[in-house]
Amino acid sequence: MEPKELNLVWNCLYKEVHGCVSTRDMRHLRHILSVLVSAVKIQNGQKVSDYKPMLELVLLLVRTFITPHGVTESQEVVDKILKLMLATLDGLCSYSKSMISECALQWAPIFKLRSSRELLQKDLCLLAFRSNVISAINELMEISEEEVIHLLQSFCEKMQLDIQNSVFVDEASTDALARICNHLQGNIIATLDEIAHSDLSCQMDEGKLALLWGVVNCYSHMSIVDANPSLLVDLMDAIDQFLTVKAVNISDSSKKAWESIIGASLSSYNRLYSNSNLGADETGKFLSLAKRYKSSSQVLLAVAGYLECKYGSPLEDTGCRMFHPELEERTTEALAPFADNLRHSDKEIRISTLKILCHYKSLGGENTLGDQPAEKKRKIEVSPTSNVDCARNDALLLLLSIETTPISISTSRSIQLLISKIQMELSAGRIPNAYVPLVLNGLFGILNNRFSYLWNPVLECIAVLISLHFLLVWDNFIDYLGRCQAVMETSSDLHGSANGALLDQPTGLLGCFKLFVHHASDSTPPVTILTLLLQALQKIPTVIEPRSRQFIPLFLKFLGYNTLDLVSVGLFDSHACKGKEWKVVLKEWLNLLKLMKNPKSFYRSQFLKEVLENRAYLVPLVIRLLMPKVRKLKGLASRKKASICHRKAILSFIAGLDVMELPLFFALLIKPLQIVEKTDGPANLFWTLPSSCSSEFQASSLLEYFTLDKIATLSWKKKYGFLHVIEDIVGVFDELHIRPFLDLLVGCVVRVLESCTSSLDNVKLNALASDQCNSSTSSNSLGEDSVPANEILLKDMRSLCLKIVSLVLNKYYDHQFGSELWDRFFSSVKPLIDKFKQEAASSEKPSSLLSCFLAMSANHKLVALLCTKESLVPDIFSIISVNSASEAVIYCVLKFVENLLSLDDQLDNDDSSAHKLLLSNIKVLMDSICCLFGSDNAAKRKLIKSPGETVIRIFKFLPKFIKESELAKQFVDILLLFMEKETQSSGVCVEAFLVIQNIIPILGHGSTTKILSAVSPLYISAELDMRLRICDLLDALAASDASVLSVAKLLRQLNTTSTLGWLDHDSILNAYRIINTDFFRNVQVEHALLILSHCVHDMSSEETTFVCCAQSSLLSFVDFSALILCQEGSSEQELSLMNNSYGCWTKSCIQRKTKNFLLKHMADAMDGSLTAKKAGKLLPFPVPSMGWMKLLNQMILKLPDVSNLKSLVVLCDEDGEVNFFDSITDSVIRKRVKALSWFRNVISMNKLSEFITEKVFTRLFFNMLFDEKDGKAEHLKNACIETIASVAGQMGWKSYYALLIRCFRGVSSSPDKQKLFIRLICSILDKFHFSELSYTKELKESSGGVSDIGNVGTSDVNTEIQTCLYKVVLPKIQKLLDSDSERVNVNISLAALKLLKLLPGDVMDLYLPTIVHRISNFLKSHLESIRDEARSALATCLKELGLEYLQFIVKVLQSTLKRGYELHVLGYTLNFILSKCLSSPVSGKIDYCLEDLLSVIENDILGDVAEQKEVEKIAAKMKETRRKKSFESLKLVAQNITFKSYALKLLSPVTAHLQKHITPNVKGKLENMLHHIAAGIESNPSVDQTDLFIFIYGIIEDGLKDEIGWHENKLMKLEDKDSHNNAKKISTGRAVASGLLCSHLIIVFGLRILHKRMKGMKQDVKDENTLSLLDPFVKLLSDGLCSKYEDILSASIGCLTVLVKLPLPSLQLHAERIKAALLDIAQSSVNSSSPLMQSCLTLLTVLLRNTEISLTSDQLHLLIQLPIFLDLERNPSLVALSLLKGIVSRKLVVPEIYDLVTRVAELMVTSQMESIRKKCSKILLQFLLDYRLSEKRLQQHLDFLLSNLRQVFQHSMYEYSTGRESVLEMIHAIIVKFPRSVLDEQSQTLFVHLVACLANDNDNIVRSMSGAAIKKLIGSVSPNSLNSVLEYALSWYLGGKQQLWGAAAQTSSSWAKGRVPHTKMLLKRQVKGSIGQTDIKKTTKEFIWDGVLGRVPHTKMLLKRQVKGSIGQTDIKKTKKEFIWDGVLEGEKS
Repeated sequence: MEPKELNLVWNCLYKEVHGCVSTRDMRHLRHILSVLVSAVKIQNGQKVSDYKPMLELVLLLVRTFITPHGVTESQEVVDKILKLMLATLDGLCSYSKSMISECALQWAPIFKLRSSRELLQKDLCLLAFRSNVISAINELMEISEEEVIHLLQSFCEKMQLDIQNSVFVDEASTDALARICNHLQGNIIATLDEIAHSDLSCQMDEGKLALLWGVVNCYSHMSIVDANPSLLVDLMDAIDQFLTVKAVNISDSSKKAWESIIGASLSSYNRLYSNSNLGADETGKFLSLAKRYKSSSQVLLAVAGYLECKYGSPLEDTGCRMFHPELEERTTEALAPFADNLRHSDKEIRISTLKILCHYKSLGGENTLGDQPAEKKRKIEVSPTSNVDCARNDALLLLLSIETTPISISTSRSIQLLISKIQMELSAGRIPNAYVPLVLNGLFGILNNRFSYLWNPVLECIAVLISLHFLLVWDNFIDYLGRCQAVMETSSDLHGSANGALLDQPTGLLGCFKLFVHHASDSTPPVTILTLLLQALQKIPTVIEPRSRQFIPLFLKFLGYNTLDLVSVGLFDSHACKGKEWKVVLKEWLNLLKLMKNPKSFYRSQFLKEVLENRAYLVPLVIRLLMPKVRKLKGLASRKKASICHRKAILSFIAGLDVMELPLFFALLIKPLQIVEKTDGPANLFWTLPSSCSSEFQASSLLEYFTLDKIATLSWKKKYGFLHVIEDIVGVFDELHIRPFLDLLVGCVVRVLESCTSSLDNVKLNALASDQCNSSTSSNSLGEDSVPANEILLKDMRSLCLKIVSLVLNKYYDHQFGSELWDRFFSSVKPLIDKFKQEAASSEKPSSLLSCFLAMSANHKLVALLCTKESLVPDIFSIISVNSASEAVIYCVLKFVENLLSLDDQLDNDDSSAHKLLLSNIKVLMDSICCLFGSDNAAKRKLIKSPGETVIRIFKFLPKFIKESELAKQFVDILLLFMEKETQSSGVCVEAFLVIQNIIPILGHGSTTKILSAVSPLYISAELDMRLRICDLLDALAASDASVLSVAKLLRQLNTTSTLGWLDHDSILNAYRIINTDFFRNVQVEHALLILSHCVHDMSSEETTFVCCAQSSLLSFVDFSALILCQEGSSEQELSLMNNSYGCWTKSCIQRKTKNFLLKHMADAMDGSLTAKKAGKLLPFPVPSMGWMKLLNQMILKLPDVSNLKSLVVLCDEDGEVNFFDSITDSVIRKRVKALSWFRNVISMNKLSEFITEKVFTRLFFNMLFDEKDGKAEHLKNACIETIASVAGQMGWKSYYALLIRCFRGVSSSPDKQKLFIRLICSILDKFHFSELSYTKELKESSGGVSDIGNVGTSDVNTEIQTCLYKVVLPKIQKLLDSDSERVNVNISLAALKLLKLLPGDVMDLYLPTIVHRISNFLKSHLESIRDEARSALATCLKELGLEYLQFIVKVLQSTLKRGYELHVLGYTLNFILSKCLSSPVSGKIDYCLEDLLSVIENDILGDVAEQKEVEKIAAKMKETRRKKSFESLKLVAQNITFKSYALKLLSPVTAHLQKHITPNVKGKLENMLHHIAAGIESNPSVDQTDLFIFIYGIIEDGLKDEIGWHENKLMKLEDKDSHNNAKKISTGRAVASGLLCSHLIIVFGLRILHKRMKGMKQDVKDENTLSLLDPFVKLLSDGLCSKYEDILSASIGCLTVLVKLPLPSLQLHAERIKAALLDIAQSSVNSSSPLMQSCLTLLTVLLRNTEISLTSDQLHLLIQLPIFLDLERNPSLVALSLLKGIVSRKLVVPEIYDLVTRVAELMVTSQMESIRKKCSKILLQFLLDYRLSEKRLQQHLDFLLSNLRQVFQHSMYEYSTGRESVLEMIHAIIVKFPRSVLDEQSQTLFVHLVACLANDNDNIVRSMSGAAIKKLIGSVSPNSLNSVLEYALSWYLGGKQQLWGAAAQTSSSWAKGRVPHTKMLLKRQVKGSIGQTDIKKTTKEFIWDGVLGRVPHTKMLLKRQVKGSIGQTDIKKTKKEFIWDGVLEGEKS
C-alpha cells in the first residue's frame, strides 16, 4: 500500500497510544508501542506519510514518562520509547533531515538516562544532538568509564573534534568538554604517578592498557578546551623509561601493547597540534623513539606523521627544504637501524620507515635541483641561517611511491615503470653505495605485496643490483634467503596464523585496542618469497657461482642434511622432504644448479654429486618406486589412455638405465605372479638382484617355473596385466637393453599362449559334454551356440600373445629363439592353422597369427617353419580368392607373397625353402590372384588404381615361376588391367610392359589384339620414353605376329630420335607422309588406332609442324571415313573394290571409332590448357584447340550423320568474319567474345548436338574461362560465363545437374578460382528451366532413388528436381558457406539465395535466416574489410530477394548488432543497404517496414550511440563512427515511401523528441533530420502537388496555432500605434521556447519544402488549380510573420517573396498586414546584416513592386532610420538599395530621402562592387528624373558628378577607375534622359569636364566612355549650344596646350560625321586669324591643311576615318592634302 493509504492505520495507533497514556495502561502501552516501532521500521520509515503526528506523539511520551532530570516511571516503557525514537530517526533521514534538529531540545531528557547509549551511537543524530551527547557522556563518565570512553572515542572521531573550533559547540557543551578533558588528564596523570612510583606490575592488566589507550585517543580531540600536549610527551617518556628499565621482565605481548600506547600518544600529540605550528621541536626525541621501537608500526606511523606535519610530505617536496640537525647530520647512522624494516612483511612498517628515511638529508648530491623541471620546484621560504638541502634521494622516493601507490591492474603499469626507473638508476650508477642495501631490502619488501604482476620486474631489478653491487649486498641477500627458508621449515602455517589473527569485527574498547595492537597484514607467503629469490638467482648464475660456499649449505639444509656434520648421503631428515611447497622450492633449487657451468668447483661438490647421483642406492629405489605404476593402470576408463601413456613414459625412463641395472626391474615384474619361490635353488640368483649382472640372468632357469598348472592358477587380471606390460616393454625398449631378457619374455608369452590353447580345448570338451547331457532332457534348442565368457577371454588373451610374438619377430628379426619355443608355439596355434583360411578371410584386420606368419616369411631363418604344416602356405595364398576378405587382409597376404618372392630373389638358390614353397604352390597362387583381379570389389579397384610396390614386385618376380602358356595368358590378362586406366602412373606401365615383353615367348600370338587395344589409350598421353617402350613391345609382338610388323616400323619411325636424344623431325615428317587415305585402307582397325593415337598425341605437341601433320593425318582418316559412310550410294564395281580394300572397316565401325575415339579425345583435349607453348614461351594463339576446331569443322561437313553433327552446320559459315570455328580460337580476344556471342544466339534458336555441345564446346568454354590470365580479359570471362549458362539453359536435367556438380567440384579443387566458379553457378541457376512436368521421365531415370523433400507446396517445379536441389546442391552451398567461416563471400551467399528461390517457400523460410544471420555476424568483426564484405553481401542478397525481405534483414541486424560499437555498424550498414537497393526511387515498397527503419535511424542519430560519435577518440576508430550515415538513410526512406499515407509517420521520430526537453545538440540533429526528410520528399515520385500542399498547410497550421492568438492582438496594436513603441524581440530559435517545445522546427520544415517547391515552379503560373492551392498560404504565411522565431520568420518571408509575384486573390487582402509585420520585424531586428533583415527588406521591395500598398511618412521615416540605411556607406547592401529604388520608383517623399540619395551618389563613385554601383546609378537617375528638384539642388548633384570626375584625374583621389566609369555612365544617362533645355544650360560645363577626362585619364575604358559621352552630348544639344561647344574644340586645335590637341581631334571626329558643311564654316572662321605671314603662293587649302593637320598630326587619322565616305569620285590626281581637304570641306557626295 502507498503511504497515504496507511494514514488511517497510523491515526488509529496514535489514538491508542494517547488513550494508554491518559489511562496509564502500561501493559497495553508497551504492546502498542511495539507494534508502532515495527510498523515504522518497515522500509526504513518510508511508509509514514507525515512525521509531524509521530514527533508530537514521541514528545508526549517523553514529557509523560521521563522527567527533565532523567527520572522514569517505568523502565520497560522507556525502553520502548527509546526504540521508537531510533526508528523515527531512521525514517526522518529519508523524509526530512531538517526535522531532526528540531528534536534535539525536545528529546533532551532521554539523554539523562543510562539506557540512551543506543541513541548516542546513532550516527545520524550526532551532529544535531551533539550538545546532548556531550552532556550525556559527561554525566555517564563516572558510572561506566570504559564504556563511555569507547563512546567518546567514537563520537570524537565521527565529529572530527580535533579540527573543530569553539563555535562548533555551545557554552554548556564547552563546559562539559572541559570536565571530560579534566577527567582524561586525571587518568593520564594517575598513570604517570604509577609508573614513577613503580606501582605498575610488569604484566599489566590488558583492560587497563585498553582504557589508557582510549583516554590517550580521546585526549587528542580536546583541542577546543585547550588540552595540554606536553602531558602526552611526559606519558611517552615515562612509558619509554619503564620499558627500558624493566625490559627483561616484560613479555613480548605486553611490550607490544606498551609500544602501541607510545605510538597512540605520539599520534594524539600530532593531532593536538594539527591546526597550528607544532610546539617545541621534538624531532630528535621522536626519532630516537622510532629507532628504539623500529618494529612497532604504531610508533613508526606516528613519527612519520610528525615529520610530515613539520617538514612536509617527501613525495610532494621536490625542491629545497629545511633540515633538523638530527636529520641532516645523522643520515648514515639512521640507515642501518631502519634497513631491515624495508623488507618487513607489514606494509605499514615499510611505508612509515621509508617516509622517515626520506626526511633525512641525502648522502649523494648527484641529483641536484637543477636537474628538475622548473615547474616542479617547490619554493620554501627559509631563514638565512636555515640548513637547506636541494638534493633528492631518488631511490627511496621511488620505493615510497611504489609502496604508497594502490595496487591494482590499472596501476600495475605505472608501478612497473617506477621499478624500471630504479633499475635504470642502478645501471647508471646514480644511487650512492650507502643506499644500495636499502634498495635491496626495499625490493624484498615489494615482493611481499601479493600481486604477481610486480614480481618479474622486481626480480630483474634484484638481479641487476646483485650483479653491479655484489660485495655490498650478497651477504644481506643470503641472510634473507636463509630466513625465508627457516620460516618455511619451522611451520607452513605460521604466515597464515600471523596474518589472520584478528579478522573478526572488534567489539568494545578492548576489542578495538587488540585490533590496534595486532593489526592484520596480507603479505606474500614466505614459501613464495623463497621461490622468487631463487628465481632471481637463476638470472645471474655466473655471478653467484663462485660463492657456492654460501648457498650450497642452504640447499643441503633444505634437503634435510645437517650441514655441520655431512657424514653420509643417506643421513638426512626425510620428514623435511615432504609437501607440495617443498617440491616447488626443490624445483627452483634444481633449476638454479642446472644453470651452473662448473659444478665441480662447488663447495662440497663431491658430496653434492653423491646426493644428486647416488645410482647404487637411487636406481633400485627409483625402480621399486616406479614399479607399481608400471604394473597397474588407473581404474577409470576415461583415464585409461592417459595411464598407458604414463606407463610408456616410465618404461622409456627405465629403458635409459644401464643393462646391468635392469635385472631388478624384470625380477620385480615377475615377482607378483608368485611363480618363482625364494627357497628354490635355481632361482636364488634371481632374488639376490640387483647385485648380480645381466649376464648371470638365466632365462631357462626361470622359465622352468612357468608351467601350465602355475599359469592356470593365476588370475585373469594378473595374466592380462603381465602381458600388457610385456607388450609395452617390447615396444619401448631398444635391442641393446632387451636382448638379454628377450628369451625370458617371449618364453613366458608362449607358455601363456599354450595355456590358453589348453584351456580352450577344455572349455570345448566341457561344452560338448554339457550339450550331450542336456539334449536328452530338453527338446528345445537354441538357434545358435552361446559362447561362454571364459572362452571369449581366452581367445582375447591368445590374440594378445600372438600380437606380442608378432611384434617381437618384426622388431628383433635376427634374434635366435630355441627350437623348443617354436615347438610350443606351433602346437599352441595348431587349432588356428586348421581353420586358418576361413577365420583369416572373415576378419576385418589381419589376425595376430597371420602377422606372425608374415614376419616369418621375411626371415630366411624362420621361413622353413612355414613348412611345418603342408596346407599352411596354400591356405594363406587362397585367402585372397575369398570375396569377403577385407582389404587389410588381402594386402597382408600380398605382402606375404612379396616377402617369399623377395627372399627367393635375394638367396637366388633353387634349394631354398622360399623357392620350394613358391614352386610347389604356384598354381594355387595364380588361381588366387586371378580370382582377386577377376572379381569386382573395392580391393581390386583400389589395387588397380594404386598397385604400390608390393604388387609391382610380385608381378616382377612371379614370371620366373610361370612355365605354362595358360598361366602366362592369365598373367597377361591381369597385367592388362593395369593399363586400362589412362591415369595410371608411367612406372607401373613400364614395369608391366617389361613383364609382358619377357613373357611373350611363352604367351604366343593369341593375345596380340588385347595387348594392342590396351596400349592404344596409353600411347596418347605417353612421354617419349614410354612411347619407345611401346615400340619395344610392338617389336616383341612382331617377332611372333608378322601382321604387326608394318605398324611397328611406322610407329618406330614416328618416334625416331637423333644421336642427342631429340626427335628427328625429317624422319617423323616422312613417316607422316605415309599416313593417308590409302594407308587406312590397308591396315586393320587395331593397328590404325595406334597410328591415330600418335596423331592425337601430336595434336597437343609444342611443335607446330607436328600439329599440322597430325591434323592432316586425322583429316585423311575423316576423308577415309566419309568414303566408307558413302558406300551405299556407290556403284557395284566401286562397292566391290571398297569391300576388298577395306576388309574389316564397316559403317558401324567408322561411326563407333569416330565417336568413341575422335570425338572423345577431342573432348579430352578441350579439358587441357588451350594455350600452346614453345621453348617455354606462350604462343600468340592456341594452336591445339585451333587444330581440333578445324577438324571438327571438317567432320561436321563430311560426317554429318555421326553423333548428330549435322545440327552444327549452322556454325560453319565460310565467311571468315563470322565463322565460329575460326574466331573461337583466335588470339584476338575481341573475336573470341564475338564468337561466343554468336554461339549464344545460335543455341537459343537451334537444337544442337547434345554430345558435342556438352562434351566439346562446354569444356572449351570452361577452359577459356579459367585459362585466361590476362586481367584485361574480364569481358571474355563474362562472355564465357554467359555462354556456359546459355548452354545450361538448353540442357536436360541430367546434364544440367552434372554441370552444377562439376562447378562445385571446381570450387573445392581450385580455391584460387572459387570466385569464378561461384559466379558461374549463379548464372547457371539463373538459367534454371525445369518448371514444366515434361522432365519427369528423365528425372526418374537420373535420380530414381532419392526421396523427396516433404512438404513442397504447390510449386510448378518438379518435385524430384527439387529433391535433388534440396538434398545435394543445397548441402554443397552450405558447406561452402561453412568452410569460409572467417570471412563472408558475397557470391556464395547470392548463389544460396538463387537456389532457395527455386525451392518451396518453407525451405526458404528454414534456411534464409541462417544465411542472413551468418552474414550479419560478420558485421561484428573488428576488421573493416570483413564488415565491408558483409555489407556488400547483404545488399546483394536483398537485391536478389527483393525489397519484400527488407524488414526481415533489418530485424536480423537489430537482433545481431545490439551493443557497443555494433550499434554504429548497424546504422552504417542500413544506409549501405538502402543506398544500393534504392538507387532509383521505388515508391511504396518499403512502406510496410517504415517503423523498423525509423527505429534504427532514430537510435543512430538520437540514441546513446550518437553521443559516442561525438567523442573524437571514438569517432576516429572506425569508418562507421567517422560519418553519420543515418541522415542519408532518412533521406532515402523519405524518397521511397508513399507520401500521402506515410508522410506524417516519417516525422514521428522528430515529433516524439520535440515533446521532451532537448539540448542544443539534439536540436541541431533534429533540424538535420528534417532537412534530409525534406530533401527526400522533394525527389519522391509519389508526391502529388495537391497532397504536398495539403500536407505542408496542415503541419504549418498546427504549429502556428499556439501563437496565433497572441500575435493577432499584437498586429492589431501595430496597425494603430507607432511600431517603434511596439517593437518585439525576435528569437533566433536557438533555445527551447517555453511551452512550444521547439515545434517551430516542424513549421520551418514545412515552409522550406513549400519555398523550394514554389521556386521550382514557373514564375508565370496561370494554372487555376495551382493558384487555388497556393492562395490559402498567404494568410497562413502572414500568420507566420507573427512568430517569435527567426527561422520561421525567414522561411515565411522567403515563401511570401515568391507568392507575392503571383496573381493570388488573398494577396491584396493581406498586403497591409504583411507590410506591418515586415516593418515590425525590420524595426526589432538587432543586426542589420542578418539574413532575416535582408529577406524582410527583399519582401518589402517585392510588395512595393507587385502590389498597390504604399508607405506612410512615418513608415518611410522608420525605414530610412534603420541601421542598414544609416550605415550604407560603410556596409552597402543591395537589398537596402533595391528597397530604396522601390521607394524612389513610388515617388515617396520624406525629407530624409534627399540626403539619402546624396549618400547613394557618393556610394556610386566609391564602391568597388559593380552591382552596388549600378544599383546606385539607377536610384540616382530615377531620383533626378522623377523627383521635383530645385535648380540649386539639381546643380549640386551635377556638380557632385563633375567634381568627382575632375578630382579623379587632378588629385588621384581614387585608386580604381570604376568610380569614374560610374560617373561617366550617369552623365551619359543624364544626357540621354534629361530635357534639351537642361542639357543646353549644362552643355559647356559637361563638355569641358568630359574633354578634360578624355585628354588626361590613363584608363582606356574611361577615355572611351568620355568620348562616347561627348558624342552623345553633341548629338543631344541644340544648335546654338553645339556652336559654342565646337568653337571650344577648334580653339584647342590652335592653342598651345598639346595635351588638348588629342581631345580636340577626337571631338572633331565625333562632330564631323554628318555635319561637314557646318564644320567647314566653323573651320574657316577659326583659321582665318592663323594665316600670319605664310607664303602667299600657297593655296588656301594647303595652308589650312598644314596649319591644322600639321599642328595636330595625330588627328589626321581621325579625320580620314570620318570623311572616308565623303570622297566620292574625286580626281585621283589631286594631292593627298587636297583630296582630304576637299573631302572634308566640299561636303558629302554620297
